[in-house]
Amino acid sequence: MDDNHKRALSTSLLIIEKDLRNIAGELQRAGGTRDTIFYSKVNDIDQMKATRILSGVQSMLQEIKRVKEEAELGTRKESIEKEVYSLLIEIWTLLEDLRPERLTAYGPLTEKDKELLRPQIQGLLRMVNDMLSALR
Repeated sequence: MDDNHKRALSTSLLIIEKDLRNIAGELQRAGGTRDTIFYSKVNDIDQMKATRILSGVQSMLQEIKRVKEEAELGTRKESIEKEVYSLLIEIWTLLEDLRPERLTAYGPLTEKDKELLRPQIQGLLRMVNDMLSALR
């Protein structure tokens, strides 16, 4: 198999592995409901279904490992620093778009709304910038 085919195979299987591990993580978390700020996750998969899916996930992971070994695909090293940096840049971009000056693209904001949002968004941007500075 040439390098282009190996790269395509490796990249796709990497994404599939990450998705399978996310599925397993969700199913293995204990408790019925997890609340966050903007959403609540409810475990609405009964134990029989979860067991069946987890079994399928494990089988797929074993098969992916076998393909990796037989096709002699390498192992990538992924930088946590780069991942955190990318996520912080994504957050920074979203916050920049939430500045009152930019939100007017969706229609006019009242002065009261601008006064409410501006310091909060600026504060969040400062926090993200502090985290970004820690990575530099």
